Formats: sequence, structure tokens, C-alpha cells
Amino acid sequence: MSNEGSSDRINEAELIRKLFVEHFDGLILLDKNTGAITKLADDISGRLARVTRDDGTHCDEQMRAIADKYLPSYDSKAMKEMLTLSSIVKRLDESGSFAVNYNSVNENNGYVFRRITFSYADEAKTKVAMLLENITDIVAGEYDPVTGGYNATGFHNRVKQWIAENPGRKYRVMRYNIDRFRDINGVYGHNFGDKLLRDIGAFMRVIDTPDSFSAHLNADHFVRFCPEEFMSVEECYEHFTRSFVALDLNIPLTLHIGVYDLCEPGIDPFTMSYKALLAMQSIKGDMQNRIAYYESGMLKREQEQLELLKGVDRAIECGEFEVWFQPQIDYSSRDVFGAEALIRWRHGEKGFLSPAAFIPLLEKSNYISKIDKYTIETTCKYMRRWLNEMPERRIEVSVNLSRHDVMEPGFIEDIADIVDRYDIPRAALHLEVTESAYMQNADLLIGKVDELRKSGFKVEIDDFGAGYSSLNTLKDIDADKLKLDMKFLSDTDNLEKEKIIIAAIINMAHTLGLPVIAEGVETREQADMLLGFGCKEMQGYYFSRPVPAAEYEKMLIKGSLKNE
Repeated sequence: MSNEGSSDRINEAELIRKLFVEHFDGLILLDKNTGAITKLADDISGRLARVTRDDGTHCDEQMRAIADKYLPSYDSKAMKEMLTLSSIVKRLDESGSFAVNYNSVNENNGYVFRRITFSYADEAKTKVAMLLENITDIVAGEYDPVTGGYNATGFHNRVKQWIAENPGRKYRVMRYNIDRFRDINGVYGHNFGDKLLRDIGAFMRVIDTPDSFSAHLNADHFVRFCPEEFMSVEECYEHFTRSFVALDLNIPLTLHIGVYDLCEPGIDPFTMSYKALLAMQSIKGDMQNRIAYYESGMLKREQEQLELLKGVDRAIECGEFEVWFQPQIDYSSRDVFGAEALIRWRHGEKGFLSPAAFIPLLEKSNYISKIDKYTIETTCKYMRRWLNEMPERRIEVSVNLSRHDVMEPGFIEDIADIVDRYDIPRAALHLEVTESAYMQNADLLIGKVDELRKSGFKVEIDDFGAGYSSLNTLKDIDADKLKLDMKFLSDTDNLEKEKIIIAAIINMAHTLGLPVIAEGVETREQADMLLGFGCKEMQGYYFSRPVPAAEYEKMLIKGSLKNE
């Protein structure tokens, strides 16, 4: 780091904090081709400070880190999706300069309203300029420039006023989240997305009264405050969904609502809204349940999860994350031919954590991509050793990919670099993408799967049969293998029907040229049945639970598992 016009050195982290959070304006330049970042700002003494990165850090990585560290969680997610170099460049090329507003939180937990204006800094369009401005005074702190209604501050101030004027009345806060709004922005553009938000905001204000009022908080989040007797939550949901129909978008828009009914005197509006958010997040991604109410203990669980999340980087550095392997068996010969790599967390204080305790948390926080890269790299280290020691053996390992992975810019290039660095045949690393991920963003994932396969990787459709669009998945996706989820055999009353369906799936896959591996095999009866249907490759507790690498290595050396 160097300064122009000063011998003083300015701490980079402090400069970033001032730029993105405090009452402080500045300029950031991004290299369109390399992602290199240059930050320019007036320092405390009024002299120009220039900070350049030459350590290879891509601007996407740095922007995500800034959002994670300094922005509220609901703004952080939206900003990380917006502040990628590819999305910025795409939008600049479509519409010229544009601006993004966001909120940051100061030391007093107050909001600071900020704007980033994007433009090209040179005629050749090789440099992207980001002008950061504090606009708190400009917007008077209360109104949302996108929808024209209340913003977070306006909403919170209005709630405080209403409660003070209506002591003793019961009321609730409802948090609305539009599903797949990011996809709408991606497919139709941000201008369309902003228009949609304006239209939705207008529909919400149609039923506003002096006693019930709404606001656009950020991105795809809206909120409503109302007395308990105003309208039922179900009626509010119906009104919102009717607005989607009235807009005639030809887009399947749905939403989730989290509800907090006041039960704590003196609670501040921000906490009310946050508790409604926690309720909504408890059903996020649930296609069956659209409304959830805040329950005692949600806030404590969230705090515990945040504490756990804060320790992820430390856990990686300390080696607390371990990669275990569940053997994959050719049941006709009992030969071990491969495994599925699974991450485990041996926490320094909490002990051995169940994946169910931290995987959803990592996915929600977008930490999952970092962990998946760690899993892939650790797996490659082991594979390299096994290939050196057992060159004659067939060694394949499957690794799960989150839907966040395939949507992250540069992720495919990153894993290709890892595999090539350890000189692992790309075809030996199988990448699993769940069927449910296809359901959530089919078009994007189809393209990413094609890209993975063209890069030499094998792609498996994981958890096949667990979703509701299995036939469409087979029709649309060019994959290399099908992983049949044996949880399908769960209804003992319809066991014979389920066997017929399993046989049909295996036959159909083979007709399409897709090998099948069954996962979740727990009994000899299941294994024999699958073999009879023509499925030889299996994994599950009948053969082995996931085991540490050293134990799996012994299985590889032995070469077979006998389950008689």
C-alpha cells in the first residue's frame, strides 16, 4: 500500500470501513479484465490515499467480504449478488451508468444510507468506476427511492409513533420475501426488477391505512405493520399474490411471510422486524409452507448460529473440518470402486457437529462455496496419494456441489485449477448437483452442467426421486450418472408400487445411457432388489457409514467389502 502526497500509511481495512460504512465518500476503480481493485479516498487529514492490490485478490472476493462484515444480513446477500464484476459490466453495457442504494449500520446500530454509482472510467471501457456517496441527508432518511414508499428508517419511525399514540393495542409485523427475485433480475434485467418492485410497493400501499402501513426494506423484502384486527395474515397473503396476477407478468411469482405478534412491551421496531424475518427464514425454500410465526427460541438459535458462523475461518485454519468418505460398492463383485466425500466438523469447543447443524447455516450465509472448495482440495490431496500408491485401482470420488457454487462467478475455473494442481484426472472427480437445485433455477444450472462436462468433469444428478420434477430433470439435463435416492422406499403401505417405480427409473436411465448408483441402501433386501433391477453400484449404511480418510484407505487397499 502506498500514499500519494503523504508519507503516512493508511490501514486498508480502516479505509474500506470508512468507504462503505461511515459518513465518507470515495472512489473505487475496478479493472474489467483482471478484477484488480484500486481504492481512492481522502484520508482523515484530507490527503489523497491510494490503495492497490497486487496479491491476486479478485474484486468479487473483496466485495463479498465487505458485505459480510459490514452490512446487515438481508442487505449483505443482495449486495453480494449485485457486486460481482460480471453483473456490473453486464448492466453497464445494457444501460450505461447506474446506481445502487444500500444501508449500513454504524456503531450505534443506526442506519447510514449509501449510494454506489457505476460508470466506465475510460473511453476504452477497461476501468469501472464506483463512486461511493453518503445519501442519508439527501433522502431525508425515510423514503425509498425505488418504490416511493417508506424505507427501513421511515417504517421504524412510523411504528414508534403509532405505538406511542396507541398504548395497549395489539399489533403484528409481517415480513414478505419474494421468491426467486434474483432470477427475475438475471433474466429480465435490473430495470425490469426495479419496475416490479415499484408495482408491488404500489399494490401494498393500496391497503395502507393510518393504522396499517408498509415499506420496502431492501432488495426483495417488504414489511407491513398493522393492528391485530386489521386483516388476517392469510388475507394479506392473498392480497399480495393477487397483485402478482394483476401485474400480468407471465412469471410464476410466489412469496413467504414471517409474522411476529407483539408479546414484549418496549420492544423496538427493528427487533420486531428482525423477529418476523427469522420466522420467514425458517420456511425459506419450503414449497408447502408459505406463512410462519415467530416462536420463542428462534432468536437464541440465530445468535448461536451466528457465533458458529464466526468461527468458520478459524476452524478451517485449525483443521477442524475433516473430509470423510462413504464407500461406493459394485454389489455384483463387492468391489470398492469409489466414494462420496462428505465434510465433517470436529469443533474445538462443541465437539463433533452433525452436518445438519452447520451445512444449512453455511448455505444460508454463502460460506458453503468456501467449504466446498476446501472439500474438493482436501479430496484431491487424498486422491493423489491413493493414485500414487494404487495406480492399478479404479479410484473415483463424488463431491457435492451447492447451487450457490455453480452460480458463483469463476467457481468452475477454481475447481479446475485445484484438480489440475494435484494432477487428478478430471473425469475421476464426480460433481453432484441435487435434483432440487434444478427445480429452483433450471436454465442457469443446465448451462453450468454443460460447462462442467465440457471441462472434463463427470456430473451426477443427486437425490433423484426426492423431488417432484424427476422426468423433466432427465429430459433437460445432460448428466453422466444418476444417483437414486432410496429414501423413496419410505411408504410401507405402497412398497410394491415403489418397487415398480424404482425398476422403471433404472430401466429408463439405462435406456437413456445413464449409469445408476443407488444411495441410502440400508438392508440386504434392498441391495438384492436393486441388483435384480440391473443397478450394481450402491452406497449406504448396509455397506458402511462415512468413515475418516485413513479408514477408507484401508478399504481401498483391501479392495472389497463382504456383507454376507
